Amino acid sequence: MSFLIRDFNKFCDEYKKYLKTCDDELYSICNKRKAINEKNISTKIMIVNGAYSAGLLRGTKESYVDITDHIINHKKEIKNILDFKKCPNPVTDYDKFLEVIIGRHYEFTLLLRKSVGKDSRSFVSKYMHFHNPYVPIYDGYVIKALTYKTFGVQLKKTKGLDLPIPRDEQYGDYCNRFYRLYRHLEKKGLSNLNVRTLDYYLWRIVKKSPVERAMTTK
Repeated sequence: MSFLIRDFNKFCDEYKKYLKTCDDELYSICNKRKAINEKNISTKIMIVNGAYSAGLLRGTKESYVDITDHIINHKKEIKNILDFKKCPNPVTDYDKFLEVIIGRHYEFTLLLRKSVGKDSRSFVSKYMHFHNPYVPIYDGYVIKALTYKTFGVQLKKTKGLDLPIPRDEQYGDYCNRFYRLYRHLEKKGLSNLNVRTLDYYLWRIVKKSPVERAMTTK
C-alpha cells in the first residue's frame, strides 16, 4: 500500500468537515474541566467513551458513577498522570514525550482495571488524548493499517522509541509504529499532518470500500 498525498488531503478535508468540531469541543471540555470532582470526571468519561465507542463499560458491571468514584479516590495518581507540564515538550522532543506517555498510560490502565476488571487501553488513550492532542489514540482499525510494511515505509529503518518498563505491550508497540510513521511523513512537509489527522487517515484507509482499497493498494 502506498502513501498517497491526495488521499491524505482528501481525508483531512473530510475530518475537518465532519469531526473536527466535535473534537474541538472535547479538547475544550477536557482542558476547562481539570478539577477532579464528580461533575467533571463523570462528564468527561461519558462524553469521551460515548463519542468514540471506547468500550469502557463493555463486559463490566460497573457504572459511570462507580468509575467516577474510583477515579476520585485516586485523585493524586490521576493528577500526576495528566500533568503534562512535567512531560518533555512534544514539539521538540516527541520521542521522549511518548516514552513518558506510554508509562503513564500503563499506570492509568492499571488504576482503571481495579474498577472495571479489565484492560481499558483504548479508553485510556482517548481520555489522555483529549487532555493532550499529542497522545496517540489506540484504535483497532488503525492497528490494522500500522503494519511494519505500511505504505512501503521502512519503519524499521526509522529510529524507534526507548520503550519504558513496565508498560502495556500493545500500546507501547502501537505508539512505536505510529511514531516511526509520523516521523517519516513529517519529511514530506504535509501541512495538515498532526496526531489526530494521521489517526483519522489510517482509520479511513482501513474503513474504505473494497473498490477504494484496490485503487490504492500495490
